[in-house]
Amino acid sequence: MQGKKEDKKARRRREIVKAAWELFGEKGFDGTTIDDMTDRAGVSHGTFYLYFSSKEDILRYLGEELQEEMLSGSRKIAAMEELSPQERLFRIVKYLLTVHEGQEFRMDLHDVIHRKIHDKLKDDAIELFLPLVTSLVEEGVEAGQMDISRPRETATYLVLLVAELEHSVDRWEGDEARKRASDALRELLIRTIGGDEHVFQEDFF
Repeated sequence: MQGKKEDKKARRRREIVKAAWELFGEKGFDGTTIDDMTDRAGVSHGTFYLYFSSKEDILRYLGEELQEEMLSGSRKIAAMEELSPQERLFRIVKYLLTVHEGQEFRMDLHDVIHRKIHDKLKDDAIELFLPLVTSLVEEGVEAGQMDISRPRETATYLVLLVAELEHSVDRWEGDEARKRASDALRELLIRTIGGDEHVFQEDFF
């Protein structure tokens, strides 16, 4: 009996989240009301408030879902042991900066999340991604491929850098500006984690 109740609660939550995704895509975050979400999901206000305290609360939930999705993709790259630690880190940075490319709604939602709950998500990003990035830096150090005396602190700076860059790509307008910014990021990473310009030749954005 308890299992059925849990399944029903999980289903209701999914229905509300699905409605929110759809409505934020159609009307934008600011244009969507709780009435819109409850109508679309076919639930009462009371049911909505059993799962979420506000519209911002459901936005936090969606932000956490996006982060988990990005973490899963990053873990797959980190597991590619045929690549050097440097190349895996380069690929993870590339992935995180381009994961929503071509998905206009997701990019827009990501920007809304960044504006409204930036500090909370930055703290979450550090907690989620730091162990993964630290392990790759430590692997590179142990293999003699990285000359880094403070792996965890270096990994923290890398995570914070990428978290900020995710929302700064649009400031470089035009192909030439984006190419220069990409080359500068590559140079910065090479100076930080080692390797050379042949380790990773793709543009970051």
